[in-house]
Amino acid sequence: MTMRLHVECKKELGIEAPLENALTTWYTVPDRDIRRRIGVYLAKHEGPFELEAIEVAEVVWHKPEEVLAMAKKGEPFQPEFLDMFKLVIERDTNEN
Repeated sequence: MTMRLHVECKKELGIEAPLENALTTWYTVPDRDIRRRIGVYLAKHEGPFELEAIEVAEVVWHKPEEVLAMAKKGEPFQPEFLDMFKLVIERDTNEN
């Protein structure tokens, strides 16, 4: 699995970086009878990034508190992203 993620990082962002498995959990899609196993991986890289235009339209960096504020204001996010993001933030807060 992580080999495929390394390939995707190289292909879509033009980077090679170590990946940390931040979270793996089962996710139930709201209002639907669908369960998925989702993994969240973190990577740190200072760039430069070479974006693959077909796969990535834009990359924008935000601090975690900015993402949460954007969600609270109603900016559109994939529900899975927000739920997993909040779990990772909570985990990191509890570890410190």
